Amino acid sequence: MSIIIIGAGEVGYHLARRLSQEKQNVVIIDRDPEKIRRVQNTLDVQAIQGSGGSVGVLKQAGISEASMIIAVTNSDEANMISCLVAGVQDRVPKKIARVRDPDYSALFPLFDKEHLDIDYVINPDLEVAEMILKLVEVPEATELVDFADGQIRMIGFPPKNESVEFYRSPFIEYAITFYMFVAGANFSLHYRLLKGEPTALFPDPEFRFYLAVVLFSTFLIMLNLFGTGLYKSLLDCFRLAIFQVVSIQTTTGYTTADFEKWPAFSQYLLLLLMFIGGCAGSTGGAIKCVRILILLKHGMRELKQLIHPHAVIPIKLGGKILSPGTLRGVWALSFLYMLVFVLASLVVSLLGADLLTAVSAVATTLGNTGPGLAEVGPMDNFAHLPTASKWILTFCMLCGRLEIYTLLILFVPEFWRK
Repeated sequence: MSIIIIGAGEVGYHLARRLSQEKQNVVIIDRDPEKIRRVQNTLDVQAIQGSGGSVGVLKQAGISEASMIIAVTNSDEANMISCLVAGVQDRVPKKIARVRDPDYSALFPLFDKEHLDIDYVINPDLEVAEMILKLVEVPEATELVDFADGQIRMIGFPPKNESVEFYRSPFIEYAITFYMFVAGANFSLHYRLLKGEPTALFPDPEFRFYLAVVLFSTFLIMLNLFGTGLYKSLLDCFRLAIFQVVSIQTTTGYTTADFEKWPAFSQYLLLLLMFIGGCAGSTGGAIKCVRILILLKHGMRELKQLIHPHAVIPIKLGGKILSPGTLRGVWALSFLYMLVFVLASLVVSLLGADLLTAVSAVATTLGNTGPGLAEVGPMDNFAHLPTASKWILTFCMLCGRLEIYTLLILFVPEFWRK
């Protein structure tokens, strides 16, 4: 992209430096020979001394091939004239002008296509004031970006070492739990709900299985926490249990408690949830609920077949009979998933990690879950692990997110022969 910058002051200089670092073709124009000399001595861009409103200077800068012109001199009038000349001469696709005078900023029709035809007019003082007001509205935010004329807002929050526990708010925890659960369901079901099918969720066998796993796991962990006296209130046990169950199963990775201090039963159950994951077509990782459900149905079919050897017992999901090819695909992916898990756990343990750290580190990275157990627990991180272990776990994250086949096929010789 070819970009012409009018004005080599601090704003223009730093713009040119950033754009040149991004390998853009930058030409900067300014009347001041000292500023031009500074640019020539320190930046890898073309610098031209002259007026940004001069047709001859703009042609020398290659205005006919420019994709964008940015006018940021100290003169509002010079910036507007530069953009006007650029538009009239060669119809530059994008024209940006810095205009600080509020009297000009209030005249928005002045900049439309029928007049000066400037695409973006920026008032730095006004932009700073608006950003400060936005940040005051949300004190915890570090960045706010509005879309669709402010109807949609993206808010950036600084990460906290304590994760969601930092906020100490049951309301926030329940709200996040709900949205994590929604994100872990199949998005095609959400689409059907929005299209006016209120009964789309519960007829779906995968969603029922997903809901059952969440509720049953929450119930068991809640009783386990309450029974051991770790928390005095049953409601607290429920809140902590359901948040952690949904967070781990949907592979979100948020925490509201150091579950390394929980009883071994609860930790083991969370470890199992790392393998199950969310629904197919969701934001979750791991093996997915639908595959686990098919494996259970297939196992039950085999038990029935032992009792009735001559019976024909099809495996159905949602009222439809599953083909042998579908069953083979589910078994193959599940086997490869567990094979990667076993081999990676062996290598990580060989590199010095204890058993629980190795197993949970591989399980959580393969499912892209987040926290593990032992030395990679919710209040720890992976920084202390050897470099070789980090490479193995990075491979596990890629392998799990790409659903095994996409990455493992690269190691099959026949793939490269084709």
